[in-house]
Amino acid sequence: MKKIVCLRHRSPLRTFVGCLLLGVLGSVGPAGCELSRKKTYHNEALAPEAYRLPYDFDQPTDKYFLGEDLEEISGLSWFDGNRLACVQDESGRVFIYDPEADKVTRRIKFGRSGDYEGVEWVGDSLYVIKSDGTLLSFPAAADEPVVTTTELPFTGDVDIEGLGYDPQSKHLLLAVKTLRDSTDKAMPDKLVYAFDPVRRQLLPQPFMTLGQADLEAFLKTHQQGKPPKKKAEKVVYKPSGVAVHPRTGEVYLLASEGKKLLVLSRQGAIRAAVQLSPRMLKQPEGICFAPGGDLYISSEGRGEDGFILRFAYVE
Repeated sequence: MKKIVCLRHRSPLRTFVGCLLLGVLGSVGPAGCELSRKKTYHNEALAPEAYRLPYDFDQPTDKYFLGEDLEEISGLSWFDGNRLACVQDESGRVFIYDPEADKVTRRIKFGRSGDYEGVEWVGDSLYVIKSDGTLLSFPAAADEPVVTTTELPFTGDVDIEGLGYDPQSKHLLLAVKTLRDSTDKAMPDKLVYAFDPVRRQLLPQPFMTLGQADLEAFLKTHQQGKPPKKKAEKVVYKPSGVAVHPRTGEVYLLASEGKKLLVLSRQGAIRAAVQLSPRMLKQPEGICFAPGGDLYISSEGRGEDGFILRFAYVE
């Protein structure tokens, strides 16, 4: 099994400087510029005693640096041939990344620059969502495809940051970061909407509602013996990614603002919450699963190359 890569796919200058430093420190072995051991982080996982998370979030199984094209990676999807489809905030391209080859193998141009926040592969098609609720779809096989555009009829000002797919309902899932009503007031609860790709219709009722009060109550209940704070602090949680677990059907809802990963039942009940270390994930915005259950989370680089972490599924 491949170890965590420390410098692959960085720019030539970054790679040269990094390898030079590692060479001075005596950390470069025969395999080249790689760490000899996995890095351990501390991520606080909160859940009832009877619930077991099937991932070791403190030790990612693999880490892939993506290069400067994906410094601001904003969306992630599993793709044909054990590859990953990625989008970048401002680039109208889907980048097909092969983890085994450690490189981008295809670039699919679908549009001009824009605020692209999520990507999802379903059947023979790729879907890309813009933050304003514009959904783009096109054939996955073409490098410069004909694109179908759907303006989703949200009421009020919407900011969408996550796109996923639910194989049970056969609907796309849209994670809403913020939604403002007609008075420009932001709704406190977090919503996940569903889109029917066959009828090309947004379902009027949310697929899932995450109550702010429910989240705060869950975190307070499962503080693992920590003394309560004298003054209650508002929990920051703004979704940036959504994915459905292929084995359990649970919904994994990722938040960059707040650095949390929530595991929810299909009815919206919180089963677990993971407070993610900012040292491990600087700005997590993409999430997806391999068919066997391995979890992938992408993060913007914030001045460095974007990257993807893989967490092996533990039965």
